[in-house]
Amino acid sequence: MDICVLSGASSGFGYEIALTLEKNIKVDEVWIIARRENLLNELKDKLNIKCRVLSYDLTKKESIDSYAKLLDEIKPNIKYLFNVSGYGTFGRFKDIDINKWDNMIDLNIKSLVDMTYHSIKYMSNDSHILNISSMSAFAPLPYLTVYAASKSFVLSFTRGLNFELKSKGIHAHALCPYWTNTNFINVAKSDDNSIINHFDKIYEPSFVIDYMWKKMKKNKEVIIPGHHARMIARGEKIFSHSFAMRVWARSQNIKD
Repeated sequence: MDICVLSGASSGFGYEIALTLEKNIKVDEVWIIARRENLLNELKDKLNIKCRVLSYDLTKKESIDSYAKLLDEIKPNIKYLFNVSGYGTFGRFKDIDINKWDNMIDLNIKSLVDMTYHSIKYMSNDSHILNISSMSAFAPLPYLTVYAASKSFVLSFTRGLNFELKSKGIHAHALCPYWTNTNFINVAKSDDNSIINHFDKIYEPSFVIDYMWKKMKKNKEVIIPGHHARMIARGEKIFSHSFAMRVWARSQNIKD
């Protein structure tokens, strides 16, 4: 049985990807994963494709264990793994509760590694892993410090993994979106509504996802949707990180 596994499916990029699956891939079943079962069931009703709803909190070991056990029982062929679950927070590192930072690391990094580890044994030639990284992966980002660091990990992990898996015909992709019109910004601003308020360019999620599919089909390793975003990524290679951080802080009118 060929399947697609999609975490973070109840909102944001995960939800948008789910809506585009039918016209881009052919699988027997899609496993949609998120904490909120009611939202997953609403999504399932919108899709003209067979779905298995998995209400997992991927920061919990028992959820990862349940996923691994299900794979061992069914032994599917995973054609696509979308690791989308994750979130960010705006604010000064010292002002945010440590439990929130720990949870962010668990979701953005640990769960992604764990999901990938358990999935790879059920992947074969011409399978794909798509990890959500970020434009913030290319340089340190003050006031999004832990989030940016977590996305740098995702980018580095994906590129190394893609190299390792090439001989098996498995392709790993890192999607690095710029500011996008999802619920990410509202969630990230929940702890500090004043520190990050300038968003010079905001893309629509439909544009990001369409570009993602186009580049995935060409086996592109690092996917950066949007000319503006790609220009900034090129600039990060030219200028020092210290300069980039100063420009970023100045753009947000942060003086400390």
